[in-house]
Amino acid sequence: MRKAIGKQTLQNNLSGASPENLDGLLSMLQEGSKPSREVFIALLQEGCSPATIQSAMIEYRDELLSEDKLSADQVRKVIRQFDRLGLLLLNAVARSWQGQVGELESRLSNAGSELEIAAIHSRWLREGEVTLYNYFYEVPIMARVAVHDVRESGFSVDWSPDLVRVVAAGEYARFAHIRLPDLTSCLLLEVESVIGKHVNFRYAGTFKTAKERRQHIRVQCGDVLRLTLSGASDQNIETAVRDISQSGFGMNILHGGAIQNGETYSFNLWAQTGELKGFCQVRWLDRAGETKGQGKAEHGRFGVEIDLTPPLLRRMQLEVSKRKKRILAELRAIGSPDSLI
Repeated sequence: MRKAIGKQTLQNNLSGASPENLDGLLSMLQEGSKPSREVFIALLQEGCSPATIQSAMIEYRDELLSEDKLSADQVRKVIRQFDRLGLLLLNAVARSWQGQVGELESRLSNAGSELEIAAIHSRWLREGEVTLYNYFYEVPIMARVAVHDVRESGFSVDWSPDLVRVVAAGEYARFAHIRLPDLTSCLLLEVESVIGKHVNFRYAGTFKTAKERRQHIRVQCGDVLRLTLSGASDQNIETAVRDISQSGFGMNILHGGAIQNGETYSFNLWAQTGELKGFCQVRWLDRAGETKGQGKAEHGRFGVEIDLTPPLLRRMQLEVSKRKKRILAELRAIGSPDSLI
C-alpha cells in the first residue's frame, strides 16, 4: 500500500510548490507524518490553488485504490485517510481566505481613510480656510484660519489670537482638532513649529468622538448645584450637577435611592438666579454605577433630558450663557501666545 505517484508527478501538478512543501505533502500522502494543515497553508501561500492540490491528492488515492491486493478494510482505511486530508485542505483554505480578507479589509480601510484625507485636502486647497477647534470645560472653542502649504504630513495656518485660544483649550495643549465629514470622528493636529506668522501643524491621527453628536453646548459647573429628583414613589433623590446644557444635566447621585434608566422624574434645582422646576427623563447611566442587567444605579454618573417649556428654556439658556462667559474668560487669561504655541 505504499505505491506512490512520486514526487515528479506532484511537481507536474503543483509547479509553483517548493521541494520542501512537496516533500511534506508526499509524506502525509504516504502516512509518513502526522497530517497538518500547515503544509496546505504553505502550498496555498506559494500560489497552488485548492483545485490543483485536491487533484494531486485524488490522483495519488486512485493509484493506491487500483492495487489488486488491497482488502476491503485497507480500501476503507485509504478512503478515511484522504477524507481527513480533504477536510484539512478545506480548513487551510478557510484560514488562508480569512487572512486574505482581513488584510484586504485593512487595506480598504486605510485606502478609504487616505481618500477621505485627500478629499479634505482638496477642499482646503479650494477654499483656502479650515475651522480648528477644541473643548474647554465642555465648551467648543473654534477658529476659522487661513491654510497655507498643504502637504502630505500636515499644513500651515496664520497665527491669530483665536488660534491661540483653540490650542490652549486642548486637553494636552499644542493640539487642535478638525471635524471630519461623518461628524463622529476628528482629525488630530499637533503643533510642529512656528515660523513668523505661520503655525505648522502635522497630522497626528484620527479618533472617534461622541461630542459631535451633541445637540447643544455643554458646560461644566464651576459652582455647586444641588438638584432633587422625585419619582412616582415620591422618593426624593439628591444629586450634584456636574455639567449643564440648555436641554439637560449631567449629574452624580448623592443619596436617596436608585435611578432608573428611561424613567421620568420631576426636578427642583436651586441656582443663583432662583429655583428651576420641571420634568426630565434619564437618558444614560454610567455603567460603573449601574446595577447589572437592571438599568438602575444608586451611585455614579447619569444624564437627563429636560421636558422644555418656553419659560424653562429661557432660564436654561441664561444658566448656560452665564457659565459659558465665565469659562471663556478663564481661557483668555491662560498663558501667553509664546508659551502656548
